[in-house]
Amino acid sequence: MAAHMKPTLLILLILSSAMVHGQLVKLSGRVTSTRLEPLALVTVKINGTSLGVVTNEAGYYEFMLEQGDYKITASLIGFRSLAVAVTVSNTGIEQNIILEEEEATSLSEVVVSGKARDRSREIIRNVIHRKEEIQAAAGPYSVKIYIKAVQEDSSQI
Repeated sequence: MAAHMKPTLLILLILSSAMVHGQLVKLSGRVTSTRLEPLALVTVKINGTSLGVVTNEAGYYEFMLEQGDYKITASLIGFRSLAVAVTVSNTGIEQNIILEEEEATSLSEVVVSGKARDRSREIIRNVIHRKEEIQAAAGPYSVKIYIKAVQEDSSQI
């Protein structure tokens, strides 16, 4: 029986070490402005990966990551993007981020121009203008119609 327990014990040790190595811990924090107001809808990405989240209304974000060194980038339109290096340990980490507002000079003027025309108004005016001509073109007409009707007896249903 002792010989049978050795492979089982070895398998348990291998599985437990694999679980400890692949254990996910939390990287979280809040993104705020320089006035410490929470910023919602900030994109927070882990550089070099496809991982990314958007902050909630309270400016909170959260990732579940393996232990290691990461670089996270927070960005929002109207604010300067900020990259922060973090080390995630077995206890997790809270990394708050403060974004600075960009100068308003980068968007001095916005010009909106439309190239596509909605021709519906022009077509309707044309029909109204030519109303008599269009009605006269139709003229009298007749049609022969065959209708087949079936009546069901409601007492048999």
